[in-house]
Amino acid sequence: MATKIDNFGMDIPDYGIDFDADAFDYRIRGAGVKLVHYKGQRCPVGMSVIGDGRRPHDHHVGCSNGFIYTPSASITTLMVGNSNTPGLKDLGWIAGSSAVATFPRCYDDSEVPFSLCPFDRFYVDENIVVPTWQLVQSHETGLERLQFPAVSVEGIIDARGITYAPCVDFRVTSDGQVEWLGQKRPGIDLDSGSGTICSIRYSYRPYFVCLRLMHEIRLSQQNLSDGSRGVMRMPQQCLLQREYLFLNEEADDMSNPRSPRSQKAPESGGFGPR
Repeated sequence: MATKIDNFGMDIPDYGIDFDADAFDYRIRGAGVKLVHYKGQRCPVGMSVIGDGRRPHDHHVGCSNGFIYTPSASITTLMVGNSNTPGLKDLGWIAGSSAVATFPRCYDDSEVPFSLCPFDRFYVDENIVVPTWQLVQSHETGLERLQFPAVSVEGIIDARGITYAPCVDFRVTSDGQVEWLGQKRPGIDLDSGSGTICSIRYSYRPYFVCLRLMHEIRLSQQNLSDGSRGVMRMPQQCLLQREYLFLNEEADDMSNPRSPRSQKAPESGGFGPR
């Protein structure tokens, strides 16, 4: 007995399947965190020749580590693959603390297109701080430079076991250093001839730096509002790296003497390095 075969016709549409750019933005914002974008560009102040490695100049607001940072706006960012695995490099163990970040096409609550360059900074929400601690060697200037700009200091204990109270014995300056207020301070260690070692626990504002662009240009063909077909930009993606080497700012002999970048270490004896 012969098998009966039924043939069914199918209409194939004359248009392709598109990526929905708005849906991409919606999903990113639905599972992302809000970051404050600071745009970075090379600081030209004091330069006379392009390519100058050293360009001493007066300290000015917004300049950090050779870059001028300008606040832009808030953007909700999807961060995945967050890693804190340390790696062994030539100079020692370096903390990982990186994440892959995907950004929507525009800033939050705005139609302004989002643009990204390497070395741009992204601060977590302004009110979020993280704690850390470090050992410092007291300096004769009465200012203690910390590894990160401090927002608040929880407590200080020196090598003699003496504790120091905030707002009574010290305060936090606008640039995140510890400034001693009165005569009660660590001072010099008589055995070593150097500044007394102190343990400081404090909080600072974390931020990420754009290390490299993984998807700088992402394009997709879309149906435009006028019915025609055109190319549309899709969300960008980059690798963000936590800032963990604040002391790596360039040394600048002509900057503000209160700036951490201008502090010098003593040739011998004296107090701790700046």
